[in-house]
Amino acid sequence: MALVGFMTVTGRDQGNIEGNATQVDHEGEIELLKFEHLLEVPGVDGQASPGAPVHGAIQINKLIDKSSPKLIQALEKREVLSDVVMTWYRPASAGMAERCYQIQLQNALITRIRGWMPHMLDSTQDEYRLMEDISISYEKILWSWGEDGEVEFEAEARGAESV
Repeated sequence: MALVGFMTVTGRDQGNIEGNATQVDHEGEIELLKFEHLLEVPGVDGQASPGAPVHGAIQINKLIDKSSPKLIQALEKREVLSDVVMTWYRPASAGMAERCYQIQLQNALITRIRGWMPHMLDSTQDEYRLMEDISISYEKILWSWGEDGEVEFEAEARGAESV
């Protein structure tokens, strides 16, 4: 079963950037449909180099919604996002959901937005609508696991895609 994820974004200039989520306790947040993040120690011929890990940009996929123009504005104006929080939830007892994983970014920048829509005559893609893929680079990242963030790790970004 896929985890349900939401994102909150606070820009230095625009403040809170609201999305269209309507789920209880997540009203106004941005619903995450897909997430990717690559951290690696670069190397040659499969051998890791002695250098520091490289932080790639976080890539998310979401529906185009009321946050989209503001996220585009953040990219266009190179607005620093002081706080970006992505939180995933898993099913818990009595049909409730509990937080299981969270990523918090500090001093982030949107570095890429790709809007897209599947071919309207392709019936295998009927459930898709207007979508966008967004890449976010950052200065600092905090990963935490568990309902209360029992396990966590914080790092400063290094690499070509860091802020």
